[in-house]
Amino acid sequence: MPGMALVLAGGGLLGIAWELGVMRGLKLGGVDPAQANLVIGTSAGSVAGAILGSGVPVTDDLMPEATTLARELERFQAAVDGTVAATIFERWQAAAGALDQAARAEIGALATQVTTVPEREYVDLFKRFLPVTYWPKPLTITGVDVDDGAFVAWDVTSGVPLVQAVAASCALPGVFPPVTVGGHRYVDGGLRSGISADLALGHDPVVVVVPIGGDAAMDYLLRETSGIREAGARVIEIIADERSALEMGADLMDASRMTAAVQAGERQGEAAAAARSRASARTASG
Repeated sequence: MPGMALVLAGGGLLGIAWELGVMRGLKLGGVDPAQANLVIGTSAGSVAGAILGSGVPVTDDLMPEATTLARELERFQAAVDGTVAATIFERWQAAAGALDQAARAEIGALATQVTTVPEREYVDLFKRFLPVTYWPKPLTITGVDVDDGAFVAWDVTSGVPLVQAVAASCALPGVFPPVTVGGHRYVDGGLRSGISADLALGHDPVVVVVPIGGDAAMDYLLRETSGIREAGARVIEIIADERSALEMGADLMDASRMTAAVQAGERQGEAAAAARSRASARTASG
């Protein structure tokens, strides 16, 4: 069975920061996430996965750039009529993360009715923020076709630009413009799944990093990882706990909490690495 898979879920700007912190904490604890054979990134997770795959050290130096990203995205959002966006989010939430392709196509149709910032301006923001433009070999990024709701998972073999794929995976429908990738327009991969852990089937262990906790997130995660568990693989869940949730606050686009989010993620990453080390020691002694 192939080696470790790392699944990085969606969760806004602070989700990016928290996930980067988790990865730093894992490495400090002796588990190097850069050694994963597969990295699956959805929405915020696509940004964190691209940064991980770039080989650039996850340090606090990223914070000023991330703050700039947040301010620009906030400016983009302010220019949007929230009426259609609210309708989209109501449908999205009502489905509890289980939108089928037809429902995704309906949301895509609504998204095309919204006047957003120009696509090029939106994509250029990611071009300035991401440390590299080449595609990291282990990375898979998810998106949804705005026209027919089809789900796509891009990787290094897909022949599409990294920056466009990341921007598409982060393109909240109704808020940010659909992004053209390979001749089609795409929006947030979270429309199909905010986690996409099922793409890691066949790997062991599967480390799932989720910035948004709570009972709903746990139920959703259990459904997505059932096939992986049934195949006999280990699933290691790192889900934002109550302390992390308090550090990040309710607004996951609040740039003032970036450093706190990184620190909260680092704490949970180190704890997860320590727990894995203890489990390995027990297995070896048994």
